Amino acid sequence: MGSFNAKRAYLGRALASRLGLTTWRTETHVLVVAWTDEALHAIRIHEETFRSTGPDGAAGFAGWWSGTPPRTGSRSEIVVIDPAPATNRRARWIDLDGAMRARPRHRDYRAVVDALRAAGPPGRSGQSGIGACR
Repeated sequence: MGSFNAKRAYLGRALASRLGLTTWRTETHVLVVAWTDEALHAIRIHEETFRSTGPDGAAGFAGWWSGTPPRTGSRSEIVVIDPAPATNRRARWIDLDGAMRARPRHRDYRAVVDALRAAGPPGRSGQSGIGACR
């Protein structure tokens, strides 16, 4: 959490400066967490830490995911995502409120990697991975 907070504090201004801009019209910082048992456990036992790190819900991320990113403002958000290939009946990501009641999709990060490897690279016999289904 410390590095996320530190980067959130300076990264937008630093990138704008390097690009010769004075400011951004919109700035959304998203901490993306894998949908695993160990991650959900950490979120649940440190709920207030996660809520204070991502106090703005998930509207900015939801807009980006659907192709309509926010037009103005600055926000800090946390989402839990399943990077494994999607099925039509499963959500790809949830917000913090959803994380408080969701069942894990994977045991740990190793299980996520195994699922992605089993699916193969995107584009072969159907898409898989993060960009496959928005």
